[in-house]
Amino acid sequence: MIKNGCLQCHGNNFEGTVMAPGFVETKYFWNCSELIKYLKNTSDFEKDKRVGNFKEMYRSLMPSYAELSNSERNDIAELILSIK
Repeated sequence: MIKNGCLQCHGNNFEGTVMAPGFVETKYFWNCSELIKYLKNTSDFEKDKRVGNFKEMYRSLMPSYAELSNSERNDIAELILSIK
């Protein structure tokens, strides 16, 4: 998560910042499979109401991580979904 820059926008404890939301409630809105798809190509989710709201609320756009392997995206998704 550090090498991918997640902490810069989402905060050192994933609590969220003015740049991006925190991850505490992510598990209530995403399952692992959907989150992996989102990480691969965030632009596929532009019509999602929640993603649209975040685009209006925060100053940065979530980058896609298409260059990562499915296994790496899975690891990130599992970590995000485990945050309490």
